[in-house]
Amino acid sequence: FLSARVKEGLRARLATTSILTGGLKVELVEIDDAPPAEMEPMGEKGARIPTAESDIADVSATAEGVFQRINNLPVEEVMNQAIALLGNINALITSEGVRNAPENLNGLLADARGVITSDDVKALPGQLSGAIEQLETLIDGFNSQELAARLGKALDDAAEAAKSVNSAVEGVPDLVARIEGVAANIEEVAIDKMADQVTELLTTVDSYLNQQSTRRLPASLNGALTELSAVLNQLREAGVVETAKNTLNSASNAADAVAGASADLPRLIDQARIVLGQAGTTIEGYQANTGLGRDARDALREVQRAAQAVTSLARAIERNPNSLLTGK
Repeated sequence: FLSARVKEGLRARLATTSILTGGLKVELVEIDDAPPAEMEPMGEKGARIPTAESDIADVSATAEGVFQRINNLPVEEVMNQAIALLGNINALITSEGVRNAPENLNGLLADARGVITSDDVKALPGQLSGAIEQLETLIDGFNSQELAARLGKALDDAAEAAKSVNSAVEGVPDLVARIEGVAANIEEVAIDKMADQVTELLTTVDSYLNQQSTRRLPASLNGALTELSAVLNQLREAGVVETAKNTLNSASNAADAVAGASADLPRLIDQARIVLGQAGTTIEGYQANTGLGRDARDALREVQRAAQAVTSLARAIERNPNSLLTGK
């Protein structure tokens, strides 16, 4: 085994054991690129292993180097820094703030303990529970009373009311147009055609007054329109127009009908004037210059014109009843 290792480069050499004692030792090492060599048998004494250059350190040089490195250490600087550090630590420990720290900490703990154990803090859980219960009660009441649905319905009703008012305002011009038509044709159109127009006008007034949107208008204006409708109904029920139509078929019946109608016309016309006066007073306090008030005012003016035309017709019939037959 050793012979094979020697061939691979195993060599024996002297090496320093300690730089202080100067002792030596023999060590076996493998030398790279060692010259070829073999073990030399020595008979009974064994064999000799080839040697290599000794690795003996110079004790004096080594010791001198060690001491030089020691001298190069910043021992004094380290000592000064250590002394300064100890001084700072001493100053910190002996400072008034550090001395008062335990007392301040005890005071802080006492204050914290006082806050935690105070009645107000102890009552917080109960107050929080009560607030949560009230909130739950409020939510349950909100759900049970269906406030959300009712609020939505109220908004829908408000929107519908606005639409109804708009519809009511839109219906006024149509009513005014029909009244203007009757007033314009009352002296020119034939009696039977005028009767149809008056009937259509009464139907329009009745349907307008029966609308839900018209019912929501101010009560005074609705009352005025209702009285106007009543006057027109009285004119129709009095048989003025129907009687005038019958005069075309019978002269004697026409004379009697004209006499009866002539007796009722002044009273009905006076009632119409009173109603128009009341409506005019109502319109004056209802912003008559804008919106619905302006339209209603124009409608009343047209009704007044129609009433004046009816008055003129009644007076003409009173002066000359035969004009219904002759057309003059």
